[in-house]
Amino acid sequence: MESKVKNVPTGKVLMVIPYSGVYPPSNGGMQRCFNILHQLTRHFDVTALVFQDPATLAAAYGEYPSLKKAQFVHAVPEEARLFSWIPARIRTALQYRWYQRSWRGPADGDFLRYYPALRRTLRAAQFDFVVVENLAGLNMVPVVRRLNRRACIVYDAYNVDSRLARAAAEKGETSAASYRRILLFESSLHRRVDAVMTCSAIDLDVFQHLNSHQLCGAVVPNGVTLAKQSYDAGVRNNDCVNVIFCGSLDYGPNREGMAWFHANVWPLLQAALPAVTLTVVGSGKPDGALERIRQDPAVVWRGYVNDVRPHYNEAALSIVPLLSGSGTRLKILEAMALGVPVVATEIGAEGIAAESGRHLLIANTAEDFAAAVVALLRNKSKRLEIQKNARDLVTERYDWNVIGDVMKRWLDGMQEKQLHPLPLHHA
Repeated sequence: MESKVKNVPTGKVLMVIPYSGVYPPSNGGMQRCFNILHQLTRHFDVTALVFQDPATLAAAYGEYPSLKKAQFVHAVPEEARLFSWIPARIRTALQYRWYQRSWRGPADGDFLRYYPALRRTLRAAQFDFVVVENLAGLNMVPVVRRLNRRACIVYDAYNVDSRLARAAAEKGETSAASYRRILLFESSLHRRVDAVMTCSAIDLDVFQHLNSHQLCGAVVPNGVTLAKQSYDAGVRNNDCVNVIFCGSLDYGPNREGMAWFHANVWPLLQAALPAVTLTVVGSGKPDGALERIRQDPAVVWRGYVNDVRPHYNEAALSIVPLLSGSGTRLKILEAMALGVPVVATEIGAEGIAAESGRHLLIANTAEDFAAAVVALLRNKSKRLEIQKNARDLVTERYDWNVIGDVMKRWLDGMQEKQLHPLPLHHA
């Protein structure tokens, strides 16, 4: 969709990206990070501190030309001479505490890697905004406060990590102490940052509650690049009975959801539609329950692929059977943009302004989930109706350029109000 916001840089932004593979993005988190960067370069004077070699980011310029305007600073490890004589076993801890000027908290290896480049960058220029891309990245806040006092620090929250940690602790996958540390950290965000961007209103409400409503924030949802997604009824016009799941299986809620689907929903589907097939697309080691899925003769296991579009184009509908998690599912928006109807649990569809029965189908029990899938596979006209409604929803609300324009207006409002953030209302 064509931007309606005048494309004139109105402020200086530093975005710190402590990931090696932000482009091409390999999972939902990297897709959000990369697209937030791209949208910022459309509207602001951006410096990006990156772990990835900037030369590899140049491959994106053809598709995302505004990235050419950004200045990329490559963060590479640097040995601090002051600590070179100390045994490596304790060197990291001492170096981290020296840089932070504090003895609190565990050492953060990523912080040690980007600290020299961060310090040089903050000393060379004054920024209006510093965007932090993960919870551990908030370790940089004291440095930013020392060297760029006027900068507004914005935390881009992909998830409410304490929600994920609590679910993991309840399953014995992490310790209760680890959950409490994350909860304490997220409950003190109002003392660390000036504002938070969340994927959904639900996540923003959680952060507000954790911070006694002292935290400024805005909903900056996940989105899709519509120019890359063609709308074509294609296979949805025939009698295809192929169902697709697309998502990183390194992500715990995806693994859990697929294990539940295969054990509880899949047998019901096969009983109702013996010809049904399942395609699984996404990175992750197929061990445990996932190995059983991969060995199923009715399942086509694709693993990681460079381009998901051909696989969506072979599917009649997409499933998102999540039982836990936070944020919003890019896989739902991606499927909607490609004209693939979605069946999801309520948690799977959380944070997306979609109406069950109109834009997708929502079902929470195994029986209801199977019934929803069967109903869509047997009803071509309903599939096409949902397909059109979902594509319209994505066009109006979830195109990245639309989201970027809204984000710009919010950040501009923060500047105009002397860094007192305004509430953001997504049009």
